[in-house]
Amino acid sequence: MRYQEKRQHARLARNEKAYIRLLFRDGQQLETQTDDISAGGFRAQVPVALDQGAILHVVIEAGEPKIHFLLVAELRWCRPEGEGFAVGFELVDARDSDYEVWQRFAISED
Repeated sequence: MRYQEKRQHARLARNEKAYIRLLFRDGQQLETQTDDISAGGFRAQVPVALDQGAILHVVIEAGEPKIHFLLVAELRWCRPEGEGFAVGFELVDARDSDYEVWQRFAISED
């Protein structure tokens, strides 16, 4: 069976610092880096399995000079990889988030 590409946005290989705050786990926070980003989401590595469908607050520190993006994301998939888990997030256009600013940033080549 061939893998069918379902992405709506082009991916850029960019390692950016990301802080993932789990809404349903007493504010627990994971620090990680993105593997790639797009206007609509990102891929990262985490040390623990996360629940598919979970809605999470994410802060991504990116660019030079550093910009902090406050985002809301849905965990679309989680699978074992290396010593942890690879995860894929789809961003949600949430009120008071930096969704629109992120979209412009993610498509820039800088």
